[in-house]
Amino acid sequence: MAIIKKILSLLFLFVLFIGAVACNKDVAKEDVAKEADIEKFVKDYSTERYTVKDP
Repeated sequence: MAIIKKILSLLFLFVLFIGAVACNKDVAKEDVAKEADIEKFVKDYSTERYTVKDP
């Protein structure tokens, strides 16, 4: 029973650590910038892809 409690407590600490790292404000700001870059790339790509050039 003690082993199960140790394993569960380590699992809880691991999840807590991952949650703290994932909710970091600096990381969130970087993701927004990357998302804007990705959106611009997709728009430019789709415009280039579907623009018909008359030969």
